Amino acid sequence: DLELILYLMAKAERESLRKAFSRYMTKLRHTQTILKGADLKKLGAQQGPVMGEILRELLRKRLDNEVVSREDEEAFVKAFLKKKTGRKKLK
Repeated sequence: DLELILYLMAKAERESLRKAFSRYMTKLRHTQTILKGADLKKLGAQQGPVMGEILRELLRKRLDNEVVSREDEEAFVKAFLKKKTGRKKLK
């Protein structure tokens, strides 16, 4: 909730917390993954909890700048699926 975040930002005593709230408000809150569910299916992911896990992890990696492009996201998904399923060959 936007109002809560602004309130917490105003009440934060530590400058580092105010900066973190500000960074979230100005940069991070609209961050999305490039790949969506349909893209994951094309890469071999099955509909269900694993797909949600992949999307959450992709978003975390994007927020941490560990993935910055579609190619980075695809490489992560392929590696994740290979590790999760033990499949040797992915699309």
